[in-house]
Amino acid sequence: ASWSATTAARAVLQSADISTSRSNTETLEEIKSCWERAPICTSIVITFWQRYLEKFAGCMAIPPPDLRPEARFAAKQEVSYWNSSVGGWEKAVVVEQVMEGNQLLSYNLDVKKGVSPHEVRRRFDDEAVAKKAVDLIRKVVPLKADRSLPGVLMKTMKGCNWSCISQVPQVFRPVVKLTQQMLVPMVPGGVPGQNPRATPNGSPTGPQPQQA
Repeated sequence: ASWSATTAARAVLQSADISTSRSNTETLEEIKSCWERAPICTSIVITFWQRYLEKFAGCMAIPPPDLRPEARFAAKQEVSYWNSSVGGWEKAVVVEQVMEGNQLLSYNLDVKKGVSPHEVRRRFDDEAVAKKAVDLIRKVVPLKADRSLPGVLMKTMKGCNWSCISQVPQVFRPVVKLTQQMLVPMVPGGVPGQNPRATPNGSPTGPQPQQA
């Protein structure tokens, strides 16, 4: 990621603060549009956390699956389904139910067939999801990703109760790499890695058969 003349002008002349005069849906779209522009060093941190918070807000807004027969979605009903290829919820319309006797196997949607009932939910309110996402972003990292200077980023993060640490704390226990000597089994009275029945010069140490 590098600075260009356009990026420098945008960072200096335009505010990195998130707008408060638009609707939550418009504000979220503005935030997401900044993710798509050529990144700079500060963009990586901002974009990572804002993407995470947006997905987290979407998960909070999605109700749990209701698999009762009376809660099944009928044809032409608007729903949201989990699109694993993009890792998010998308809008769809039910075309038909795929049944086996009284058991619901899957839904055929207008955009995809054979979707598991566990991956289909009632269509949720976009504005409600956008509000959750924008509220989280304002609390954690309230900056536009395409124009935030390093000093502004550090000041804003400290103001949002981020902690500055000199090194990443050790979370996992260190892995001990075994050497070849450590892999050799110990034999009582012997030396690791050496034949216990032979001396260093190769002569046998055990009882010898008597010569005839």
